[in-house]
Amino acid sequence: MEVLNLTLEDATAQVKKNLYELTEGFIAALFFADSINDERLDLRYDMNSQNLNGSCREEIEDFIRDWCKSSVAYFNLEELAKYYEENESQELTPLMSLGADIYFTCQGHGVGFWDRDFIPKELGEIVSDYCRNNFKKEFYLAYEDESGLFFLM
Repeated sequence: MEVLNLTLEDATAQVKKNLYELTEGFIAALFFADSINDERLDLRYDMNSQNLNGSCREEIEDFIRDWCKSSVAYFNLEELAKYYEENESQELTPLMSLGADIYFTCQGHGVGFWDRDFIPKELGEIVSDYCRNNFKKEFYLAYEDESGLFFLM
């Protein structure tokens, strides 16, 4: 596996460019996987961040930014993103699908990078191990306030 030789400045610029879509995909997966009172939230709300408190979105953006920046030491993020571009989902953009897999893998949902048939097995395992070993963080939707916004717990 070739390591992407980006400077931190270049990696930061790349992350900023793609942060919005990666975050939207991560949040879509969060709403899909989480439920409150046994109600799947992705069926109740649009799959985007408009129903998430602003500080929660910032916390998720920080998480994804850190994930992307530190990934350059482990695998080629651009190479990984190309596999998603070549196998675009009908529901999500390629970067949103990548963001969803970041969520699923880091949360330990049993799906994600390692089981995608369009990603080479070795790369999927490297990315999955990277997530499990470096970015294990639990994100749970806590509650809905009177304005309809959800908060993270």
